[in-house]
Amino acid sequence: CENASEQVAELDDFVVELLSEYLSIGQIPIVIGGGHNNSFPLIKWSYKKGLINVMNLDPHADCRATKRRHSGNSFSFAIEEKLLNNYAVLGLHEAFNNKFIRQFLVSKKINHSFYEDYLFGNRNVIEDAQDILESWDSSIQIGIEIDMDSIANMPSSAISPSGWTVDQVRSYLMHVTSIVKKIAYLHLPEAAPKNEHDSKLVGKSLTYLVRDFIQHMK
Repeated sequence: CENASEQVAELDDFVVELLSEYLSIGQIPIVIGGGHNNSFPLIKWSYKKGLINVMNLDPHADCRATKRRHSGNSFSFAIEEKLLNNYAVLGLHEAFNNKFIRQFLVSKKINHSFYEDYLFGNRNVIEDAQDILESWDSSIQIGIEIDMDSIANMPSSAISPSGWTVDQVRSYLMHVTSIVKKIAYLHLPEAAPKNEHDSKLVGKSLTYLVRDFIQHMK
């Protein structure tokens, strides 16, 4: 585990180095694939340009303890290192966020909602996202995160039969992208196709999301 943690930390530095070397001022990276561990270096790189907020659509908060680096603690690490100004995570699955994470979200006053909140139609994730974004300083850049685990039956690292449809996530991304004034990056992690059918499904889903993002940027 210790060796794996060191490798993740090395990957953090490598991602920051790549972004710094190949992106020009004003360019917005679209990062596809890999684990959610890459959120930390994305935030670290973005912070060089100023304060950053992050909006995440994800069944998991990725705010685990920070004893060692792994894919489940990118946001808690960023918060601990004071790189993340505001963090919001929508659509958490109740059964897959433990007591530590729930207490962390509350203690750090992190905007969050559970997928179960939306099942009866009493709340709307797009409205929730808009309310949060309107409460944040619009001059601060925002990283947009969509974990592919959030889509039902999507071949991903934590595939689940419960979750949003691709069309619901497309609508969410279009809306969020259209109202954010300063976008730091788009991150689409955790897809994990295992065969040709999976690869076609994942590839086409990602194509829709990337195209929606590009078309709806201000």
